[in-house]
Amino acid sequence: MVVKGLKRNARTNDFEIHINKRTKLDEPTASKVNFDFKPAPQPQLTPVKEIIDILQSNQAQCQVSVVEKIKFNGPIETIMTKGKYLKKQEASVTDNSQSIRLVLWEDDISKVHDDFSYKSQKVMVSL
Repeated sequence: MVVKGLKRNARTNDFEIHINKRTKLDEPTASKVNFDFKPAPQPQLTPVKEIIDILQSNQAQCQVSVVEKIKFNGPIETIMTKGKYLKKQEASVTDNSQSIRLVLWEDDISKVHDDFSYKSQKVMVSL
């Protein structure tokens, strides 16, 4: 096994592994490790209908995980706000329980594709 990025902490003198954007992390399997391996818990998925209920109840911010399909509603628009031109894409987030409006701005538009399904984790829901 080769460990790159191993450095000694100047304050504690302990070794540390530094992870950055070039680091590749894979999910290990129990057969590849020689210690008591416990897989990370999977987040509970929240139906879109429950997200709508959270919004309607005026709850404070909360995080959810959801599996959804994103459907674009019309073409990308260019709007002017505060003296700047911005690209905006209206979309819907849909699962088998309901749909909710989604607005994508600028660089986020190219991060998703029309009519594709995604698993989103740690999504902040707030009004």
